[in-house]
Amino acid sequence: MGGPLMVSLPKSVDPGDSVDLGLGLTAPQDPGDYQGYWLLRDPSDHVIEVTPNPLGGLWVQIRVERAASLDELDFADQYCSAEWRSDDGLLACPGNSDDTAGSVILLDAPRLESRNEDEPALWVRPNQGKGGWISGEYPPLRVQEGDRFVSEIGCLRDSLECELLFELDYRTEDGDTENLDSWYQSYDDHTAEIDLDLDDLAGEMVQFILRVTNRGRYRDANAFWLVPQIRNEVGQHNLVISWRQEGGVSEICYDVKIYQTGRRTAEARARSCGSGVRDSARVDLDDDDADLVLDWVERFRSYEFEVDTPTSGEALKETIAFKGDGDRDASYNDISDMREFMLNLYFSIIF
Repeated sequence: MGGPLMVSLPKSVDPGDSVDLGLGLTAPQDPGDYQGYWLLRDPSDHVIEVTPNPLGGLWVQIRVERAASLDELDFADQYCSAEWRSDDGLLACPGNSDDTAGSVILLDAPRLESRNEDEPALWVRPNQGKGGWISGEYPPLRVQEGDRFVSEIGCLRDSLECELLFELDYRTEDGDTENLDSWYQSYDDHTAEIDLDLDDLAGEMVQFILRVTNRGRYRDANAFWLVPQIRNEVGQHNLVISWRQEGGVSEICYDVKIYQTGRRTAEARARSCGSGVRDSARVDLDDDDADLVLDWVERFRSYEFEVDTPTSGEALKETIAFKGDGDRDASYNDISDMREFMLNLYFSIIF
């Protein structure tokens, strides 16, 4: 940590006396836990044992956490900066999943009820008992215009009797606690995606609180928050089209989102969200495709469209949400063109 190799005590110290020592240290750039040790030596270079610790008489331990930017906060990366508690009191972070008082653990490769993931998730378990709950209160953050809370929530794999209430709260500087939204989840092979506008809080200093309450069997109360973040896309990435197709005999799940990244540029993000290992990729649209999409944005008003199409006796559900700045309503043919474009885009990206 960049400390000096050796420093002298500022004065002679008799047995039983105390002295203050100062060392200038520099925290490393990379996040992680770091520990430094020092030995005491007399003028003859003999080691003076202060404690039975074989690694050194004096030590310091620090944790370097990734700093939150002004426009993005990752609740998973910062999870141990939050104060976690349940009905049984304060909880350790990281916790122990066998602790009946509740626990929070970061999973690098979580097994969700619908698929395996390769992005981080918070695994939270309420305390044992009727209506058990767990909450994590994060340090104060000033909300910026354009901030959004995004995450995906649900139950972990094999939690068959999982029934949970997810809530996002915030505490103001006056100490008042308010609820932003809540979502009920049970084990049904489907997860819920959250994309919550925080513009009503812009300019305020608040503490966000993640909360989960058990409504089912305690043993299966295995909740997850997948990549919970506050993102800001003002002047950066504006979501213009979101398309999803799922179901059918093969239980497919295709998902594509297009973001405007500049005046005439756009980016597509595609993923296979069905069971098994998830495939995902992102690409910059070529000039022709970007022009087509941004022309739609300029011409048509926003809309949401959903259709259930029977296929081999099972329903194939398809949804599309479009955010436009135009003054015309999209016709059925226009919407069909967008749906076909998104389907073709999915296969061109994933395959």
